[in-house]
This record gives sequence, structure tokens and C-alpha cells, in this order.
Amino acid sequence: MSKILIVFISLVFMMIWLLIYKKSYDSPRKRKRITLWIGSHFRGDAKRIYYFAVLILYLGLPMLFGWLLLRIAHVPYAEIFTVDEALQISPVYLSVMSFVGGVTLSILATNIMLTIAPKMDIPNNINKVAWIESTMEFPKQIAWIFPFSSACIEELFFRGACFFAFTGVGINPYIAMIVVTIMFVFNQVYLVDNKVQAIVIGVGSMFLSILGCFVAGLTGTVIPSMIAHAIYAVFFIRSNDSFDAV
Repeated sequence: MSKILIVFISLVFMMIWLLIYKKSYDSPRKRKRITLWIGSHFRGDAKRIYYFAVLILYLGLPMLFGWLLLRIAHVPYAEIFTVDEALQISPVYLSVMSFVGGVTLSILATNIMLTIAPKMDIPNNINKVAWIESTMEFPKQIAWIFPFSSACIEELFFRGACFFAFTGVGINPYIAMIVVTIMFVFNQVYLVDNKVQAIVIGVGSMFLSILGCFVAGLTGTVIPSMIAHAIYAVFFIRSNDSFDAV
């Protein structure tokens, strides 16, 4: 399998995933029509049902594409969940360290941005990101499920399928880390609406991806990065004061 071809295929899969997902919510008029249709055919909160359906779409596509990508690269699916037997460090310890590192670097980057541009309204801008806004439709007690599951699936696709498919066809792990990080940052920034959102989420995503790829390469499995990213996402949701009114 050509190295360039496997990267190209992964990019195609990612763009199909993003375009289909974004198409499901980018038009307020379309969103309203679908919500009204749901309300007339199903019991319960139509808006919540709609957001839940969109989440299932967001989770389902990368699971399918990740599986296909690994098959194309001839990497056994189970292999990305298997810890390297020669590993001397606990994967749990690495997960915790990745989480701490991601949070620390993100806070540092945020403080630097606020120092450079003190008038930048980061909290309000971030709360208007589509997936965060949709999460706020649910009570805080269950809202964490959505970022938790999304984080796990994003890791499965990027640090799991893409990273191990790239290294599986002979791409240098550091080159694979750079490519995966660029893809992941694009994935996150593509779904935002303004410059502030793009900068904050882009920087945080870059740190998460670099740490995730490093840990995945070190352990031979995607599990530690899945745990770290999931904890990171839940930590943000649980610490967000905007949920207190829900």
C-alpha cells in the first residue's frame, strides 16, 4: 500500500464525515424543519431527539471509516487496542499524564492569548460552538456522555485508525504524528464559526493530538489517548458554569 495513497484515503474519509455531519446542522431553517417533523412524529423533546440523532451520525461515520482504513492498510483492528508487551510504564499512568499535560498546556495557551488580547471573550465564544451548544440542551448530569463518547470516537479514528494505518504502511511515526495532528486540528476548526473559536479549539486540539500520538506510539495502543481525551472533554463540560441553568 502506497504511503501517499493511505494518507489520501484517510483525508477523503475525514472530509466525507465532516461534510455529512456539518450538513446536518449548518442551516437553521433546515434544523427547524427537521425539529418540527420530529415533534410531530415522536414523543419527547424534539430538539434533544434531533441533537441525539446528529450525535449518532457523528459517532457512527468515523467508526466505519476507521475500520475500513485499517483494513486497507492491513492492520488488524484489534491491534490498536493491544498494549505493547515490552512497555515498562503503566498505560493508566500515561493516560493521567496526558490529561494533565493537555489541560496544563491548554490553560497556558489560553492565558497567553488573554494576555495578548485581553478583550477576547473566550467563554461566550466557545459556548456558541455548535456541538457545545447542542450539549447544553441536556441536563448537566447526563451532558458529559456526549463529549465523552465523541472524544473516544475521535481518538479511535485519528490516534487509532489513522496513526496506526500510517505507521503500518511504513510512515515514520513522527511524520504520522504531524499529519494526524494537522488532520485533527482541521477537523475541529472546520466545525467552528469564528476566529476566537478556531484559535482556542485549534490550539487545544494540537496539544491533545501531539500528546495522544506520542502515547499511542509509545504504548502501541489507542486506549490511553482515548481515556485522556475523554477525561479532558468531560472535565470541560463539568466545569462549564453555563450548564448550571439547564
